Amino acid sequence: WGSIGVIRLDPLRWGGLVIYDKDLSFFLVESLLGGGGEDRLVVPDRILTAIERHVVKPVFADVCPDLAKAFRSVVDLHVALAKVESNIRLVNIFPADAMLMVVCYTVTVGAVSGQMMLVIPYASLEPLLDKLRGGAAFSLNRDDLWRPHMEAELGQMEASLVVQLGVVNLKVRDILNFQIGDILDLGNDPAAPLQVLVEGRGKFLSQAGVRNGRKSVRIIGKVKQRS
Repeated sequence: WGSIGVIRLDPLRWGGLVIYDKDLSFFLVESLLGGGGEDRLVVPDRILTAIERHVVKPVFADVCPDLAKAFRSVVDLHVALAKVESNIRLVNIFPADAMLMVVCYTVTVGAVSGQMMLVIPYASLEPLLDKLRGGAAFSLNRDDLWRPHMEAELGQMEASLVVQLGVVNLKVRDILNFQIGDILDLGNDPAAPLQVLVEGRGKFLSQAGVRNGRKSVRIIGKVKQRS
């Protein structure tokens, strides 16, 4: 792992860990030092130096108030960063045989994608289980509290949309022999509807045309989904 933040979770029995993998850690170091080339990021085959750990320390500190806020409805936590390490062997904040709750997140920035993990001992959360269950039941029974927010946020998400002219299977030796001017037969009628893919899945049928001098398609139907 790249960098490990040891956090105190007072008044819980033990603290926890916030972990960034190597890709994400070195990306944070480069970004905080003024670099902006995530497309050209080179991840060294080594652990973070003491200076690099100091550079990413504020990122771990910023997690603390958000974590305290997340637990506020269950317990009033005082969350604080104790230290940042890069060697897991130097992190001994709970017994080796302790059961752990591990939550994994995938963080993507530009072309860089990495893993973030939140680790909390189960024994620390056990006294809160009744309150957590009660909070979950309350949330599930009150759709009016979260459903509008979810719908609003989903409506703002971006999705890739591709109009598929056709698909053809060829042998590798044929592809290697391609020359400029070669014509590929897609096996489709020129007047046949084109399939519109949303995030790689066929959703709509369309008709090709021109609008305002630009190539366009008109949605003419939906793709029947397999049951």
